Amino acid sequence: QSFPLGPGEGYGMEALGIVEVAFTLLLSYVVLAVAVSTTTNSSNNFGFAIGACVTVAGNAGGPISGGAFNPAVAFGIGTSTGPFEKSIVMVLQYCGFQLVGGVLAAIFFGVTHAADVDHEEYESQEEGDEEKVKE
Repeated sequence: QSFPLGPGEGYGMEALGIVEVAFTLLLSYVVLAVAVSTTTNSSNNFGFAIGACVTVAGNAGGPISGGAFNPAVAFGIGTSTGPFEKSIVMVLQYCGFQLVGGVLAAIFFGVTHAADVDHEEYESQEEGDEEKVKE
């Protein structure tokens, strides 16, 4: 049995937005910290950390927002139920909230894991790209 994409009973779009942004931020940050970071990654426990995050987010936020926390999940649920015109609007709203959460996670990661963000290397790559364009 399918279920529609949207806020849970008794909740509005504001609550849905807060939950999707907060838990997408949390999930994205945890993935960056345990699977991507060179200083805090954990090859033994990253699956547990990410899985625990998804479990907590799903149980805490699921009744409020449905617990998508991922544009692919929102798209899958949204396009499989209801009229397309209504569902695609809801999918785009979810994706917007999740995009905000992902961007905030990247910003927080950049601040808390400055050692993993090598600005000089990034700038030298940009300069190299500019030189290739000039040639």
